[in-house]
Amino acid sequence: MLLPGQVTMKEMAEQAQAWRTVWEARDSSQAVWRKLLSAGRIEELVFTGCGSSFYLASSAAAAFSKWTTYPVKSVPASEWLLYPDQHASGKRTLLVIISRSGTTTECLWAAEAAEKMPGLRTLAVTCHPDSTLAQRCDDTLAIPAGREESVVMTKSFTSMLYLLLVSAALLGENRHAQAELAGLPDCAADWSQLAAEGKALAGEDYRTVVCLGAGPLYGIAQEAALKVKEMAAQPSEVYHPLEYRHGPKSIVNDQTLIVLFASDRGREYEPRLMRELKQMGGRVWVIGGSAELFADMDRHTPLKETAGDWIRGLIGLLPVQQFGVHYAIRRGYDPDRPRHLSQVVEL
Repeated sequence: MLLPGQVTMKEMAEQAQAWRTVWEARDSSQAVWRKLLSAGRIEELVFTGCGSSFYLASSAAAAFSKWTTYPVKSVPASEWLLYPDQHASGKRTLLVIISRSGTTTECLWAAEAAEKMPGLRTLAVTCHPDSTLAQRCDDTLAIPAGREESVVMTKSFTSMLYLLLVSAALLGENRHAQAELAGLPDCAADWSQLAAEGKALAGEDYRTVVCLGAGPLYGIAQEAALKVKEMAAQPSEVYHPLEYRHGPKSIVNDQTLIVLFASDRGREYEPRLMRELKQMGGRVWVIGGSAELFADMDRHTPLKETAGDWIRGLIGLLPVQQFGVHYAIRRGYDPDRPRHLSQVVEL
């Protein structure tokens, strides 16, 4: 009989190896991108997905906006489907549809709707190369190593995001980002330290978990909050860091855990915010940023100093995944069998 969370923890431990397979296959992935972009004379990129895959789309869009010259945006698949006049610009567009299973209903509907739009091409990003979505799109980038038995996305999320980060860095010919991404699997392989960071705060009781992230880290914060909610049935919220001052901080007390994904551009403001929240009684956990700036936090998880905001969040998500698993088990839930959820959402 499997112990609670055993499957999820096994798959989380496989993330570094899954990223390595993506890096090793980067040339073939780039061939797919270049074929689609040149054949369609693409003028803009739109990233879409549902749930975790939408948060992934937001993070990927931030990287493509930073490292390439294309206009880029992200939108939930259901919004693309229901409000195409708001989101389809009329330009020659590449719609990147992200779905772990390749069978998510809204994603299939979005692909079907795209077929009727002139000048629009589609790219599936999935862990299942033979899926319905892959067959429906013009081309596919698949990561079989990212496949999961778990309901909650962990390995699949980071593997598909890593693929898109690598794609953006290569398309934009950003050699610094490429070098950072090449070394990321080795950073993730130091699993014991990351696991310890995530477990450290899981032994306490919280009424609310709040995740904060600015710019390219906002999608990571959204995913972190969702992991806690899915695994542990724990109410969680997500905000841009300084926005949390404008009303939401009113609920902070000694049963509030506030998790900040520290950004380079927020180094002047984010430490002051976190000290303020700590003074209100909140428990504060900072992921990334310098030890000097965040020395007085309840918990500071250092990350590779040279990784910028567009990359750092990928590593920073790993200890939160661990926190979610161990906090769920402590609360009497099995992360492998989350309440009311299934691996594929079909309408």
